[in-house]
Amino acid sequence: MSKYSFKGILIASLKCVLYYGAWFLMSFVATYIITLLIQLTSKPATKEELTALVESKSVIIAVFSNALSIVGFAIFYSKIRNTTLFERAEIRPTSFKVGLNSATLGISSQIVIILILNSLLKVIPKSWQDMLSDQNAPILNVSMAMQIVYTVIMAPLLEEILFRGLMLGALKKEMPSWVAIAISALAFGVAHGNPIGIIYATLFGVLLGWVFIRTKSILPCIILHMGFNATALACEGGIPYIIVILAIPVAIYGIVSIYKNTKENEGDNK
Repeated sequence: MSKYSFKGILIASLKCVLYYGAWFLMSFVATYIITLLIQLTSKPATKEELTALVESKSVIIAVFSNALSIVGFAIFYSKIRNTTLFERAEIRPTSFKVGLNSATLGISSQIVIILILNSLLKVIPKSWQDMLSDQNAPILNVSMAMQIVYTVIMAPLLEEILFRGLMLGALKKEMPSWVAIAISALAFGVAHGNPIGIIYATLFGVLLGWVFIRTKSILPCIILHMGFNATALACEGGIPYIIVILAIPVAIYGIVSIYKNTKENEGDNK
């Protein structure tokens, strides 16, 4: 008889929907607050001017909404559930070796994905490429310091807490790990909002989910994600071909190393 029940799967799925909804609610609240501040300080003359000013602050809004989400989840688990976000999202210490392997894997996997995307540019619809460029434009139009705060720090923190710690954490208790990883990875991909982003973020989400299951902590996932995003910023001007070639075996080494260093967890995750 299966150890998984329909009721358990349904409850875990509903939890994921609520987590997702809470995140979107915080994004709405952050947008509303920034919009009010713009109206009070800049006093735009027209609705179009206000919209343009809000759009120009999209990265600040994203940082603010991510911070609100993390604080909101922390307060909820502390005051309502009598636990901590650290415990619920499985933010546990990891060994230096696993952390180093995670950082290396994050850097190398980003380079491998860049190689794959560049090789597919001729077959990827131009409209998809334009959507990706339009979505990334606000990030590239702010200072490097703000790019780092959002892309390298806040986005990995919130996304790993949400998609791996909370969502995958709930799903893996009610279904096989590989199914839970697939569902959380797809949700992670869809959150990126454009066809190219959905594809690469879903694949990246599978890798992050696997690391979470292996290590029983989202800390290696956060490190991996930070390395991944930092590399994307660093590679805006292009990558020497030799580094691209070297990234493939380095990524493979990172996966194998994490597998070997966490082999004792295997029996608990089946």
